[in-house]
Amino acid sequence: MNMMSSSKRLATTSRTADSSFRRAKLIAPSPPTRSMARREIADFVARSDDARLVLFRSPAGFGKTTAMRQYLDYRNAQGAATAWLTLDELDDDYRRFLLHLIAAVEQVLRPPQGAQDGHEFVPAAADVEQLAIDLIDEIAYCAHSFTLFIDEFEAIRNRAIDDLLRLILSRLPRQGQLAIASRRTPSLQLGRLRARGQLIEVDQRHLRFSRDETDVFLRTQRGLALSDDSVTKLHGDTEGWPAALWLASTALANRQHPESFIATFSGSNAAVAEYLAEDVLSQQTADVQSFLRKTSLLSELSKPLCDALCERDDSEVLLERLEHSNVCITMLDSERRLYRYHGLFASFLRNQLHRLQPQDVPGLHLKAAKWYESEGRPIPAIEHALGAKETAYALSLLALNADSLLFQGRFRTLARWLDALPQGALRPWPRLQMAHIWALTFTGRGVEALRLLEALDDDGTSTLQGTPLAYEIDVLRPFILGTLDRVQEGYWMAEDALLKNSARDSFSYSVLTTTLATWRVANNRYSDAIALLKNAGREHDGEGKAFPTVYAVCIDGIVDLVQGRVRQAVAHFRVALSEAAATYGSRSIGKSIAAIFLAESLYEIDEIEEAEQLLALYLPIAREYAVPDQVIISHVIQARIAYDRGEVDHAFRRLSELEYFGRHGNLPRVLAAAQLERARLAMLREDLSDAQNHFERACNPEVWRDLRGMTLPANDVETVELCRFRLAIRGIGKGHLLQTLKEQIEVAQLAGRQRRVLKLSILYAKALHADGQHRLALRKMQDALRIACAEGMVRSFLDEGPPVIELLREFRIAKQASAERDRDNELIRFAERILRRAGQAIEEAPVQDSAIDASATLSTREQQILESVALGLSNIAIAKNLFVTETTVRAHLRKINVKLNAGNRTQAVSIARRLGLIHCA
Repeated sequence: MNMMSSSKRLATTSRTADSSFRRAKLIAPSPPTRSMARREIADFVARSDDARLVLFRSPAGFGKTTAMRQYLDYRNAQGAATAWLTLDELDDDYRRFLLHLIAAVEQVLRPPQGAQDGHEFVPAAADVEQLAIDLIDEIAYCAHSFTLFIDEFEAIRNRAIDDLLRLILSRLPRQGQLAIASRRTPSLQLGRLRARGQLIEVDQRHLRFSRDETDVFLRTQRGLALSDDSVTKLHGDTEGWPAALWLASTALANRQHPESFIATFSGSNAAVAEYLAEDVLSQQTADVQSFLRKTSLLSELSKPLCDALCERDDSEVLLERLEHSNVCITMLDSERRLYRYHGLFASFLRNQLHRLQPQDVPGLHLKAAKWYESEGRPIPAIEHALGAKETAYALSLLALNADSLLFQGRFRTLARWLDALPQGALRPWPRLQMAHIWALTFTGRGVEALRLLEALDDDGTSTLQGTPLAYEIDVLRPFILGTLDRVQEGYWMAEDALLKNSARDSFSYSVLTTTLATWRVANNRYSDAIALLKNAGREHDGEGKAFPTVYAVCIDGIVDLVQGRVRQAVAHFRVALSEAAATYGSRSIGKSIAAIFLAESLYEIDEIEEAEQLLALYLPIAREYAVPDQVIISHVIQARIAYDRGEVDHAFRRLSELEYFGRHGNLPRVLAAAQLERARLAMLREDLSDAQNHFERACNPEVWRDLRGMTLPANDVETVELCRFRLAIRGIGKGHLLQTLKEQIEVAQLAGRQRRVLKLSILYAKALHADGQHRLALRKMQDALRIACAEGMVRSFLDEGPPVIELLREFRIAKQASAERDRDNELIRFAERILRRAGQAIEEAPVQDSAIDASATLSTREQQILESVALGLSNIAIAKNLFVTETTVRAHLRKINVKLNAGNRTQAVSIARRLGLIHCA
């Protein structure tokens, strides 16, 4: 990537303000006036310069934020660049989180001496996935030391955000670091970081106050006159829990007899915090108590908002007084404009409000909603309108904002809101009903979406007929069926909808044509698919024109990939991704499809790093939109990359995630795809029994019968038949293998599926080799290499494992010794590239026959071992078959090489054949 262009893009986006973002989120909370220095924690964290992640993890009230704030001061004193980001539940939205993260990261990208106060945010229409790619690259190339602090990470549940941070962690430069505070354990592959010494964990053991720290805190910092026994008892009762000690110190501040108060409670659980919080509240005036309870509904406290909520004009003075008095309130910005309550105290206050003033809660929510609406912040406005149970008002806000929220990709937020409405509330709002159905469809709830769509269609049969909404229903139905993998059923509905749909300039029509084009490719109707999208592009105007036009480029790439023109496919997918980024903003289903197919194409030509980055960024989108083929492709490629690196546990975790997706969405083909990949990996491990078990689980006839000959993208080169061929080559269920393979190659050629022809040709060569037809096997391997060479299709060979690698070694040796060597130099070099990628040393040309001792003989055991080598078996597999140790196998191979004057096992096989010492493949 051009670093100058990505820097420019980030800088440009940062200059455009978005009123929905709050500057206070990027300012570290001010330390309490008399904060407790946690030197032992700072020393512990500072021990490792290699830590990529410093994790402050504990339940609420243990002082994670305070400890992390002190670590920020330590890093600043070291001269490192730092930035702070505080999260809340609304940041669980991927786009919102990313834009906040970019704003924070821009601060650490500047050297500390160049840092400036103030920051502006990215525009709402930014292409968030491209920004993520730029951001990762900018972080990776940062030349100075920095730490990015992220507080309250427990607000994040979105796996897309976890994936993004995992990718950032993997790309961090040596001098870069993340520090995260969270109540729960984040899903950031902590095991790998821990094993590499790149993780520092600060948990309850470190965060609890020691007896000495309790003494300093209560008597020195808080100025309480307590005896040693009282300090000891308070420390023991709270077990050093900082929140409880803080609340206790606040409760004790104005008591004449603190010793008697300390004797009235014991324990260290939440009951203590509630008890102490109640005591803190009771020390306030009635007016302040009322203010605290009412404003506890707010996630942020500001003068105008609190004034509106409490119908007063002195909130600013009151907030400053509370902060000065240390009444569990935290200042969020240096201008003293924004505050928030301590989490435990806020929870206690809300419970008090609902218990003592339940009749006031709806009105308070309504006032907050009105204020946020007046400020142009629809999301918190809708949240509070729903909290007020003002259904009509919430619906009016939703009607104004639903389309823009859909456009921004905020499907989960929209689905949650619409789910929360009373049953029947949406009946008079058919447009909102459609928004609900779209949101459910794009959040993996296709069954519910289809049920609601049918109900809407039934209710509006007479009133909707001939309207754009009726066309939208016709279009959305096959699309939902596609997400449910009911492809054949959806296919014919889509063809029918195409004929009768007159709203050809609508976004819905674009969804219809793109869905149908994919299914036409699956039916080998390549030119029909391309023509459909090109015609659809001509029929659109304005923004609507871009969707089918961009997807037409993507379909061109899919056809190229299917037909084996991988490099041309890469070019098309890059164009599609770029055009989609420029057009859609955050409506990213088209971008995710282009990106995942691009990743698949890059993987095929062994551009692993870029493929991995694309998958990390775009798989979460495909998973959210519940697109089965993209989810299958992504997880399988991620599993293969991890397995290739020796990260076996990570590979199987990815397949488990794929299975979870399949079970959760009731998608049998997704489950079958995971089993097919497990079977392939089992064969690489030489565990044929396990491979057969997984194969049998993948063979559910109901899964594949419903496709009726359609070849969907995830199953172009990974099918039940291909898995059966692999097993048959290993001797399981052999049948008429060679004839069947030959027929399948002809079928694939007729269908124009050259990528499948390549895979089948490799397996055919492998089968011939196993059948003893050595020369023909080499010829077929040469045919496969000719197909793959110009496009650089390396992974089709590598993914078949050691037997194919051995056959390639033999091909190379045979070609070097043949008269056709000069003519086939390109093929030889391509074979050598694959061999090197497989970790194989490239030997010199084999010794000539004249140097071979024609009287050489092999013992029976040596002959058995060499014949096993010729079959492509590993040393472990040979030892298992012959009931000997692996050491014995290696010893025999050394003797064989000496007898035959061979430099390696492949040469030994070749020489033994020429001498007639072995007769198998």
